[in-house]
Amino acid sequence: MNVFKRIKRHLAIKFSFAKDPTKRIISFWEKGGPDFDYFKNADQQDWLNVFWSSESKFLQYFRHLQLDTTLEIACGTGRHSAQMIHKIKKLYLLDSSLGALNLARERFAGNTNVTYIHNKDGMGIPGIVPDNSL
Repeated sequence: MNVFKRIKRHLAIKFSFAKDPTKRIISFWEKGGPDFDYFKNADQQDWLNVFWSSESKFLQYFRHLQLDTTLEIACGTGRHSAQMIHKIKKLYLLDSSLGALNLARERFAGNTNVTYIHNKDGMGIPGIVPDNSL
């Protein structure tokens, strides 16, 4: 591919993804890397408060769950599991982005109860999670 076609392709991708954050995130996942801007924002307290503040309906319902063995689907960096890790005995983190899972590995580096599952196509839960364990 000549240099002009590569530049044109790069600009087309850059501008089309800039308008649609979902496409931008998917493009990072397809390349196996994380979207650092998204994860940096998602770990901000104002984003987390939507789910984890004391006024959140999500948290009110979440408190009723038995969390001994937990699977976080599309976990990204594991920001939601990090809120409850102290109640979880066995945690499975599942994501289609290897880059995101690597960030989760950094987050949970001191936890021996975490299993990381990379499912590249993002379809279904691999057999590594025992039946009827969740």
